[in-house]
Amino acid sequence: MPNCFTLRKHDAQELSNFTEIDEAICAHFGWPVDPVKYAYWWYDIIGLRLACGQGWDEIIAAVSDEEFPELGNIARWLKENYTSDAWHQRHK
Repeated sequence: MPNCFTLRKHDAQELSNFTEIDEAICAHFGWPVDPVKYAYWWYDIIGLRLACGQGWDEIIAAVSDEEFPELGNIARWLKENYTSDAWHQRHK
């Protein structure tokens, strides 16, 4: 049963593309875009938590770490700019 999530800009109707979100994150924080991985693995870490139904505040508390403050900063920025929707798929 896969867990899924989407992100949509607060002021938009259409869903956002994860690669474009990563580019926006990098532009906002002044980081180079990596052609292979998302910045600080935000999709794998924050995205998984969103897909599992965690809310922004819970995620921010969980990923804010003195060793890697960038992930907490990304989570806060995503909360300020995007709405998340999560669900799970079941197959019969």
